[in-house]
Amino acid sequence: MTTLLRNHARPARMGTAALAVVLVMWAFAPSAVATLDAPSLWKKTYQASLVARVTVLDGDNRMAVLEVNEVIKGQYDREQLKVVFRAVNWSRDLWEDRIVFPESAPLVLFLRPFIKKGKVNARDQFELVGGYHGIENVPPEGNEAYLQAIRRFVTIQSLQSQLAIWEQARALLKEDNPYLVQAGFDQVLRFRLANEALVPVLLEHMDDPSVGFRTQSVQCLGDVLKDARRDDKVLMGEDHLRDLLLFTATNDTSVSVRVEAIRALEAGGDIKLVPTFRRIAQEDPSQAVRYQAERTLFEIQGGAKPAQKH
Repeated sequence: MTTLLRNHARPARMGTAALAVVLVMWAFAPSAVATLDAPSLWKKTYQASLVARVTVLDGDNRMAVLEVNEVIKGQYDREQLKVVFRAVNWSRDLWEDRIVFPESAPLVLFLRPFIKKGKVNARDQFELVGGYHGIENVPPEGNEAYLQAIRRFVTIQSLQSQLAIWEQARALLKEDNPYLVQAGFDQVLRFRLANEALVPVLLEHMDDPSVGFRTQSVQCLGDVLKDARRDDKVLMGEDHLRDLLLFTATNDTSVSVRVEAIRALEAGGDIKLVPTFRRIAQEDPSQAVRYQAERTLFEIQGGAKPAQKH
């Protein structure tokens, strides 16, 4: 789901020289940019007290006026609502986009009540959760999968038992809807929920066209192997699983997938794979993969920690 049309123009608040320095630092600081990733759809749904599908009636004033088409989360019984946003545009950080409400645009908004002087200002006034991250376009094509995912998240997040929520998070990996699958991976990886019962589903994702899904499935399998090794447990079909990971580590077209496959194999601690890791460390075309193979050799058989190559 693409984020709403944004306009980077803003009033100048620093000198030209200072701005140039900031832009140069920004250009050479990819790690800083990475920390500004948008919150996930799951997280925005969780943080919002009201999620609504709306149409813009007037987006030019201090408060945008919107027609409410559907309340997906929360309680709201009026036909229109207002979003206070002008102050957010003036106070936003340099890297943050301006909030814009194109006329007649269909949107999904993630909202919370607008608080002024410590109390709710008016029942129909809201602010966006996460600033500009709290507003999303809803294009005619593919929007049902997006809306279906939000509705499913609302249902899961309303469960009273954390264990029930985690079980539903695992179940999301079995869905065809990519928004649901991604949320499942986010939760399974964050809370280390991968287990032996989930292995068949994870193996299916190893063949997914999405590099992200393949990478995350391999990460989950690494967690399963690590837990089995910690508990001195032999997994059913463990040899087959290692063969698949080994094939992935040497054949997947994605560098990130090959790196994670090597890490997963490291979690298994199989000394018999040392010759294979040595070959990968010497022959893989990616420096990142070669370095990970060297680190894995160090972990499995001991020795000096490999120096990061440049």
